[in-house]
Amino acid sequence: MARDNAQCTAGCLLAIALAAIPGIYFLVATSLDIRGLVNGNGNVVGEDFAQIWLGGRLALEGRIHDVFVPELFKAAARAEFAAAPHVPQIFSYPPTTLLPAAVLALVPYPVALALWSLLQVGLFTTALLLATRGFLATRLALLIAVTAPALALTLPWGQFGAIIAALMTMGVLLLDRRPALAGVLLALMAVKPQFGVLVPVALLAGQHWRAFAAAGLTVAGMGVLSVLAFGIGAWADFLQVTLPAQVAITSDPSSYLPIAHSIRDRLVIAGLDPTAARIVQALLGCLAFAAVAIAFRRGMLPAHRLFVLAAGTVAALPYVAIYDQAVVAIAALAVVAADGRLDRSARAVLLLLWASPVVDLWLTMSGLPQVGPFVGPVAVLMLLAEGRWAGATVSRPIGGVQP
Repeated sequence: MARDNAQCTAGCLLAIALAAIPGIYFLVATSLDIRGLVNGNGNVVGEDFAQIWLGGRLALEGRIHDVFVPELFKAAARAEFAAAPHVPQIFSYPPTTLLPAAVLALVPYPVALALWSLLQVGLFTTALLLATRGFLATRLALLIAVTAPALALTLPWGQFGAIIAALMTMGVLLLDRRPALAGVLLALMAVKPQFGVLVPVALLAGQHWRAFAAAGLTVAGMGVLSVLAFGIGAWADFLQVTLPAQVAITSDPSSYLPIAHSIRDRLVIAGLDPTAARIVQALLGCLAFAAVAIAFRRGMLPAHRLFVLAAGTVAALPYVAIYDQAVVAIAALAVVAADGRLDRSARAVLLLLWASPVVDLWLTMSGLPQVGPFVGPVAVLMLLAEGRWAGATVSRPIGGVQP
């Protein structure tokens, strides 16, 4: 029976991959409608990666202050990408993100974008191979990875979504076997620090002391290195100028409507009073905190812990973009691969979350409500209620023998 369910799941994944092709084609075609460095949307090719690369380039030139003052950063973007009608408005990351950004800025923008895209695909594929080990044969897993709806969004947008998803996936799944490495991987999410908000809760609740120490030392090391490289003024500018500006931008979802993905944003867009939406978001954050603590304290299977952490993090954050759903998507697939006891309804919900990055984009473009922000918390409650603790069965490999 488990093998029949797994075969059905593999077939569903292939069907999702085929169904995602139109969305992937649309996104890629838009990105490749290039005139100079301008895509079909009038943005710099690579979209958000332009701000990452430009931040690194300004840092290399010693113009640290320009990175964290939106007016100066926008002026620099206008000068650098003069052909684009729309350029990055703000460098929305902390100084720790300038560390990889400066490395990427050592090469011209098109080369850096290619390297960034390869890094996304490589890390996401590696994480998916780890998450589906013993369930999907390597060749089938590779096919599922490169046709992943999550990659269809993160690649054209040039965002961190696939990278954060890979770091969280590998970090949690390696906690029991390689705790120090797991801690380092989880700490590297500090390049987009809000996604590490529940990681200390998870590590402390699960008494993963070595991973906690490794994560703490890694984050501290990144902070010290950023001060040595860019000066304490970079942090002062980020906290005093960039952060308030970013909060002002994210307080109004209408300014980033196509990518708005948090519970708060979707409720505001649906017409709920913003104050009420913030209260709902705060309550969800408290529930996510408790869910992660329970999952790691009571010893859920690694894949289930990963899903609770990923979906809980996305549910807890008041500002999440649609490409950030990648972290929930790969965690959902990890649960499908690890738990042979899932019934059809649970498997369907998780596969919907795997497909949700492209599905939610289609829904947004059609003026319909997104499903991912609401289905994720429901799936967390479902797993906690069913008590997926250590000892659950594992599905047999599908598509051939796992090497």
